[in-house]
Amino acid sequence: MGSHRRLTAGLGVMALLFLAGCSSSQNHEAQVAETRPIQPGVEKTMIVILGASYAQGWTPGCDGPLAFVNRGAPGEQSFEMLARFESDVLAEKPAAVILWGYINDIFRTDEAGRPAAKARAREGFQEMIRLARAAGVKPILATEVTIRQKAGIKESVAGMIGSVLGKTSYQDRINGHVTELNDWLRALAETENLLLLDFEKTLSGPDGRRKKGYANEDGSHITAEGYEALTRYACEILDEHFREESEPRDR
Repeated sequence: MGSHRRLTAGLGVMALLFLAGCSSSQNHEAQVAETRPIQPGVEKTMIVILGASYAQGWTPGCDGPLAFVNRGAPGEQSFEMLARFESDVLAEKPAAVILWGYINDIFRTDEAGRPAAKARAREGFQEMIRLARAAGVKPILATEVTIRQKAGIKESVAGMIGSVLGKTSYQDRINGHVTELNDWLRALAETENLLLLDFEKTLSGPDGRRKKGYANEDGSHITAEGYEALTRYACEILDEHFREESEPRDR
């Protein structure tokens, strides 16, 4: 009898997990629909946002003829973005794609494996740029954002003790890898003549860490205020860039 109850309870849990997964999928589809406002009679410039959870949380409401398709997927690494590039980017036939997201390449490996993870991320970004250009899609690079210490007394005390002892915190180690890859992205954008959205500098404070108001309690995910700052910054750059592209050039 006890084993029967345990089996029934187990099946119930599985059913709830299945329903939760369905709900999450439906929410994602709704988000994609909401980020594609196409008004009758208005020609839109469609831009796909490709990345992980940071990207998924960003739905920029730019004025003017810019429309966005959000293809952020929580937890993904850059090689997983590359794997779905054709289905999630090229299939939409956009004018441009914003490539934002390698933080999980760093999060999901230990310190010894991070040089290889960063090399793989660089290769993945270069391949996505190649695929976009081959399809007539403009690649736009976005630097990754740094993180800060988790909120809480315990974390603050641990951080102070570590600082006194001269230890490098986990957050600063992660940020060191982030800023290294961001410097590479900036150089790549200049070399390849690509538009760059410098999100790191938009959200970081003088110490290089994310500003407090722009990070959730986990120290990683971005607050509504942070997304608003990104939107103000990015919309101005994107609007100016695509407006200049659409203007006729003097011969």
